[in-house]
Amino acid sequence: MNTEFKEKSHLREVILLFFKLGLMSYGGPAAHTALMQEEIVTKRKWVTQERFLDLLSASHLIPGPNSTELAIQLSYERAGWPGLFLGGSAFILPAFLLVLLLANLYKTYSDLSFIPSLLAGMQAVIFAIILQALLKLGKSALKKPVLYIVLAMALLARYFGLNEIVILAISGTLTYLIGKVDSARSTALPALLMSAGSIGLGELFLRFFKIGALLYGSGYVLIAYLQSELVQTGYLNSAQLLDAVTIGQLTPGPLFTTATFVGYQLAGTLGATVATIGIFLPSFLLVALLVKITDKLRKSAVLSLVLDGINVGSLALMVFTSILLGANIFVRPLSIGITIVSFLLLEQIGRAHV
Repeated sequence: MNTEFKEKSHLREVILLFFKLGLMSYGGPAAHTALMQEEIVTKRKWVTQERFLDLLSASHLIPGPNSTELAIQLSYERAGWPGLFLGGSAFILPAFLLVLLLANLYKTYSDLSFIPSLLAGMQAVIFAIILQALLKLGKSALKKPVLYIVLAMALLARYFGLNEIVILAISGTLTYLIGKVDSARSTALPALLMSAGSIGLGELFLRFFKIGALLYGSGYVLIAYLQSELVQTGYLNSAQLLDAVTIGQLTPGPLFTTATFVGYQLAGTLGATVATIGIFLPSFLLVALLVKITDKLRKSAVLSLVLDGINVGSLALMVFTSILLGANIFVRPLSIGITIVSFLLLEQIGRAHV
């Protein structure tokens, strides 16, 4: 009875926390990851920094939205299989509801230009959270001085445009080879889209399921996939596609909820629901296959070295994304001030928890 009560308690914790994170997760995958690190590792200590990094790296190895897949894995760690499905859904739900509301307002008024100004201050606070998370994750990932070289090479590779999976593979292989050597030595938005009913619900589901199952890398690669699946097939034009992605950026949670907006415009509330399920379902299925693999990776001496390198590669990707975010945020003195104050406050709170 006590075990059953504990399981229900953990499941409730997971649902409430990830719904809250879904509401707070502005700023893209780097911000989402930073918030999860703060809430789950620092505050609640559900997993260690090392385990968090392992799960983060694993999420980069499969297609789909990385931060959502990380949320699904962390939910499983705390509450098992029920947590995997309900925690991941709770993370997606706030964005789904907000995008659904904006899609309705957009279709009615064709103007949501007031929203960006409301987000400027929030973005600066989120960036401070990202910086703090990078410092903490860096301490866990960079276990040896030589791993700083791997980090620098991964950053350089990303700067020159190498694919994320290639960077992770190089980081993992390089760290393994270094480990073997060490071992040897020591032993504005216009009216949008087409009318409801222009695409069947089955076809809508399949197109978004295909995107969710094949998309690697940043959520912004989503634009290319939507171009292929919806623009080239005549359902959208390029300008309309960018409008849909903009709505996804204006709301918290994963950018993949762009699917909610597109689905609503094409087939109403039911279309929004079908498109959202279609694009996120592959992530749940892939993570269900993945949850046991990371344990086996860490138990193997060889694969553990590879995973250490992949962790450094993941950290490099997060650092590079954060640099790009900072370039957009540090354009106004007020944003810089908010970021600095927020960072200092977070540091004080962090010390209080130690």
